Amino acid sequence: MEESVQKFLESLGKLNRAYLTALEEKLLGVLESDLIVECNNSTNNSFDESDRLGQ
Repeated sequence: MEESVQKFLESLGKLNRAYLTALEEKLLGVLESDLIVECNNSTNNSFDESDRLGQ
């Protein structure tokens, strides 16, 4: 994870309020979507690799 993303997520964890602004919520949603896509791609790639190896 890039340092800027990490810092942003850390700052959200340090907020002294029980809600996110609309912008914070939108940014968090984009990051979550991107991470889900990356995880799915990583999982699919590992399955593809095992298929090629005949496992």
